[in-house]
Amino acid sequence: MEERISKKEIEEELAKREGLIQRLTQELEGAKNFTESIIQSIGSGIIITEMNDTITYINRAGERILGYSKDDLMGKPFSIFELREKENVIHSLLDNPDDQDTRREGWMRRKDHSGFPVGFTINNHLSVSGKARALPMSCETLSPVSRRLLRRWVRKCPMTIQEENT
Repeated sequence: MEERISKKEIEEELAKREGLIQRLTQELEGAKNFTESIIQSIGSGIIITEMNDTITYINRAGERILGYSKDDLMGKPFSIFELREKENVIHSLLDNPDDQDTRREGWMRRKDHSGFPVGFTINNHLSVSGKARALPMSCETLSPVSRRLLRRWVRKCPMTIQEENT
């Protein structure tokens, strides 16, 4: 038996589906805007790169901390910041990298070429499809105590940003 569907029924079903698509699109846009507002309100700088370390995103705090605008950085290599990581003096008792602290300290360079001490975390995230990777990095300037400790470390190291300037 063949069931016939009228043109009116098809049009009604199509209208329902278009309404659903429109509602879901609005919800998705709302979720995207909500997420963006959270990321923009965070006081730490957030930088996202692609697999090849090309910068694809920076939040307002990152712009403020580093002195660059979003337009200055889009498509540029992450190496523009000349991140230098402080060597970890205390090694983990466990050899498993998952057990190690992801927060690190080091030096970065601002747009004006001044180096500054920074605390940072880099995480690896894959897209849902697994085809794209983002490496978001959050950074913040260090407290005065952390800065003094990092400067002591810098004076003891043979290759630092400060020595490169001399």
